[in-house]
Amino acid sequence: MQGEAWRFVDRREAGCELARRVWARLWWDPARQDVLVLGASPGGLVVAAPVAAAAQAELDVVAVCPVASPDRFAHSIGAVTATGPPVLVRRLLDRSGLPAAAIDSAVAAARQRARARERELRGYVSPSPLAGRTVIVVDDGLGMGVNALAVVRRVLRHRPAHLMFATPVCAKPCTRALAALADEVISVVAPPSMVMAGSFYAHLAPVSDGEVRRLLARTAPERVERIGAKVKRAYLGEPSHKLGIS
Repeated sequence: MQGEAWRFVDRREAGCELARRVWARLWWDPARQDVLVLGASPGGLVVAAPVAAAAQAELDVVAVCPVASPDRFAHSIGAVTATGPPVLVRRLLDRSGLPAAAIDSAVAAARQRARARERELRGYVSPSPLAGRTVIVVDDGLGMGVNALAVVRRVLRHRPAHLMFATPVCAKPCTRALAALADEVISVVAPPSMVMAGSFYAHLAPVSDGEVRRLLARTAPERVERIGAKVKRAYLGEPSHKLGIS
């Protein structure tokens, strides 16, 4: 990190820092034996990988797509996942004056994109079950948090035993909105107002589909146990850059 404010080098460093906080919460909890870490988007999955390793947990990814306003190119009025309910920004809907049919059509189109995106990222592997488990949703940073709320609502539909949302950067207004739905919200940095989460990273490169597939393939039990031990040593004080976590 650089300067007076927190600044992560990249998503992997942010994920290791977040993993320390999640592990501090989970290590004493008997329910941690059945934990699923869910990366929200490809960027969130890169952050989620060290968290899953620390918890010795299964890792999966969920795609979330913006709901594009039919009357304005590249203007988003909300977000939706492949199966969950949409999250729409009321003030943007009121300003647009769109009829309900147009909004429903925009949501359906975004849901189709989310389904296609998950097929691209996961291939033909079925989504991990959520019911009755401790589910940790991880993103790489939240300013407004519309995408995060869409993922959380999707998870809640499946009735997890415990739902945690974890992210390196979460603006305080977004933390309050998430805390109304999730059992816990964990962040490393909590700026007082909504900001661009990317401003807390020195490098925030696009994440390729190939990297997502490699991360998902690395969740074999023996590797998870080995890297989990490294992250735990980092929590106990060993610098994460010496651990070779990737």
